[in-house]
Amino acid sequence: MRISDNEAAELLRWTVGRTADFSGHYNESYRVQTSAGAALLRRSRRDVHQGYDPRLMSEVEALTAAAQTAAQVPAVLFASEGLLIEQFIVGHHPSLDSPEVPIWVENLLSQIKALQTNAIVRPPLHTVFDWQQWLQRFLADLYATLPPIHAARIGELRLPPIEQVWVPDSSQSARDLTLVHSDLHPANLLVNNQGVWILDWELAMLADPVWEAAVALHRTPWPTAELAAEVEGLWLDLIGAASTGELLRQYRAIETWKSLIVDSARFPERVAADPLALDSHADRFHELLIAAARTCGCAEFSLDEVKELLSRWAAAEHA
Repeated sequence: MRISDNEAAELLRWTVGRTADFSGHYNESYRVQTSAGAALLRRSRRDVHQGYDPRLMSEVEALTAAAQTAAQVPAVLFASEGLLIEQFIVGHHPSLDSPEVPIWVENLLSQIKALQTNAIVRPPLHTVFDWQQWLQRFLADLYATLPPIHAARIGELRLPPIEQVWVPDSSQSARDLTLVHSDLHPANLLVNNQGVWILDWELAMLADPVWEAAVALHRTPWPTAELAAEVEGLWLDLIGAASTGELLRQYRAIETWKSLIVDSARFPERVAADPLALDSHADRFHELLIAAARTCGCAEFSLDEVKELLSRWAAAEHA
């Protein structure tokens, strides 16, 4: 059931001046009650750098395409430019505390398999190689157009341009693109008696299906290395380890590269807002830098040096 234009307009007016219940990369979301039941109103944010995450389709397009498969996604109740009202799903975020691979992972992977059964072509991107070239151009432009203060931080970290980290592979011209969520981690999943629901499709795009695995593995903090390796094995089984294992390694390096750019802006802002959070953010940033030094060739830093960097960068936020 969809709601009318008038009802959507009234709900949008209701959000004016109110604090969002949730904020994503590009949207802010409000819980609302509609004639079709409980819903989530998602409207575009204006206070966000539009360049950090590549996008090739709207969230509505992604939800509509996903709903045509076996994936469990919220129903779209209303959509217009910059506004989406979708079914509100009741459930809980999946736990990472199990010593074994949780059942929800297998449920999720079965849905991802369903998403990846349909090849999608959208000119000018026809193949995985086309998409790789587009992704490299996007990331190169991101690197080249960072605000001066952000570019100076990246210079301190000695993070090289993406062209020095990864080169598109013309042998991927024979592989098809599929719908990819691009942000799979527990905060974007809900579990209830119907299984796993996949939420928050704002970063969805047409991409190499291996990219889905790389992002999910990078953004999910499994509690042990053994469990992380087991989950990675399940992803490799899904995407075909024999032909894509090296691609997965490359894409995870890209995710690390991109995360370093994003977090070098985000973490100083958070430390500036809450100086007591320095230690926790420094720990996470240090772990990221260790991975980036190994996979992307950036400089190595001790934990104390990372704390000094974040403290200095946070102070500059107030300058």
